[in-house]
Amino acid sequence: MEKDTLLTRSRFHPNLSKKHKLMTDIELLIDYHKDAKRLGPGSNDVSYMAFQMTGHSSNSELKIADIGCGTGDQTLQIADACDAEIIAVDLYQEFLDTLNVRAKAAGMSQSITTRRESMDNLSFEKASLDMIWSEGAVYIMGFREGIRYWKQFIKPDGFLVVSDLTWFTEERPEEIEKHWLSEIPDITDVFIKNQQLSNAGYYDIAQFQLPPACWIDNYYQPMADRNIVFLEKHKHSPAAVALVEENMKEFELYKKYNKYFGYTMYVARV
Repeated sequence: MEKDTLLTRSRFHPNLSKKHKLMTDIELLIDYHKDAKRLGPGSNDVSYMAFQMTGHSSNSELKIADIGCGTGDQTLQIADACDAEIIAVDLYQEFLDTLNVRAKAAGMSQSITTRRESMDNLSFEKASLDMIWSEGAVYIMGFREGIRYWKQFIKPDGFLVVSDLTWFTEERPEEIEKHWLSEIPDITDVFIKNQQLSNAGYYDIAQFQLPPACWIDNYYQPMADRNIVFLEKHKHSPAAVALVEENMKEFELYKKYNKYFGYTMYVARV
C-alpha cells in the first residue's frame, strides 16, 4: 500500500492527482486539524466504555498501541483509564507534536510515547502488545486488511478495539449511499464486519454504536468553528475553500441521514 492515513483513502480530498497539488492539500489538511481535540467522531465516555468492555481494570498494567492516533484525545483517555504504556502512532508529526504537548500538560508524558510510522508498516515485535486501539482510522487501510495485518502484533488473549464507519440499515437513500461508496467503497454493516473479524481469528466480538453527539458536538461543530480563522489564514485560497466546503457538506449529510450510518466501536479478543 502507498503511504497511508490521509494520503490515499481520506474522504477529505479523494480527487487529488498532481504531486504539487497533493502536497499543498495535505499541508492544508494538517493545518486544518492539527489543533483539534479529535480528528474523527468519538468521546471520552465512548473510549472509556470500550476500555471497560475489555475487562481490564484501572490497575491493569498494559502495553497498548493507538494506531492513527491523530492529536490523541482518546490516547489521553486510555492513559487515564489504566496503568498502561501507550505508544501513539501516526504518519504526521504535526499531530504527534500536538499530542506530546497535551500529554505533558496532563502529566502523562511518562505513560505516552509517540511514534511516526505508517499503519501498514509497523515496527512492533510480533505478539508484543496487550491491545491495539484505533478510533476512526482503520478505514485508511480498509477494515478487513487492517484487522488482519494488526493481529500479528497482539498477544494471545489480547484485544483489538476499533471504531469504523458502518451502515445501520439494510437500505439507504441514494444520496448518502452514493456519497459513502465513493469515499469508502468497502463500507459494510455490522454483520459483515463481525464476520470479517471472526474470519481473521478474533473472538468474543462485541460492538456498540457511537451516539450523534460524538459526530456533531465533538467533531463537526468544532471543525465548523475553525473555518473562519482557517480561511482567513489561507486567504480564502481555492484549495482551502474546497476543503471547508467538502467538510461542511459532509456535516449536512450527517445531520440529514445519521439514522442510516455512523461509527460502530468493535471490541474483540485475539
